Amino acid sequence: MADETDVMIDDEGPIRTVILNRPERMNAFSFGMRVGIEDALIDFHRRDDLRVLVLTGNGRGFCAGADLVEGGDLGPKETLWEKTRDRWWYYRAFEMVEKPTICALNGPVAGGGMGLMLACDFIVASSAAKIVPAFSRVGISPDNAVGKNLPRRIGYNRALLFLLLGEAVPAEQALEWGLVDRVYEQEAFEEGVASLAVALAAVPPVTASLTKRLLRDAPSLPTHLVTSYEQLLVGLSSASGEGAAARQALASRLSGTDSPR
Repeated sequence: MADETDVMIDDEGPIRTVILNRPERMNAFSFGMRVGIEDALIDFHRRDDLRVLVLTGNGRGFCAGADLVEGGDLGPKETLWEKTRDRWWYYRAFEMVEKPTICALNGPVAGGGMGLMLACDFIVASSAAKIVPAFSRVGISPDNAVGKNLPRRIGYNRALLFLLLGEAVPAEQALEWGLVDRVYEQEAFEEGVASLAVALAAVPPVTASLTKRLLRDAPSLPTHLVTSYEQLLVGLSSASGEGAAARQALASRLSGTDSPR
């Protein structure tokens, strides 16, 4: 059976923190971890009171990818079930979520863990973090949607060289590449992640959702359809009560009053 303790969930106000909880194995994947991630994402998607999800790891690393020490992540009761499904079935839950998601790299990430990192909208890292594309080291090609999401962040040529050489990239270099969005000093990491999550949670949910949808869909559309799509989404966001409240608040600030006249 799946071990529910492989993933911990902490909800505080509008922010959900999902913590990979196999520190003794550098949070390497297990069946229970996959199930726990999927369940946490689906529940997050359905709940209106939750606005931002933070994904991080317990201990000194974020995720080491497949658990090679224990012979993979298939338990005896799950082997047949897993073999009849796409190995990364849980990953599709990220595509369903239309609220902001943050990957908080508390430490090293390797192999398939990179896919988990790249599934999130934003990647922020501790200065102690490093990213290790370990696939070539064990003689396999990338998985967990790395082939799609890594080139989208750093380009084809850099992604190919990075994956083939398999060399670890420290957080500051990853920031220069655009592989991560922010780097915080190790002692200020938790505070930095919390500050970003709070700022994103303050964005009207409809605005956040439709903006995320636009940036996800627009690259595959011709320009004339993009502008029409944008017009449709602007209408939807403007019609929402949250959008109206945000415009009212801005008008009040611009007029120097605390409340609308």
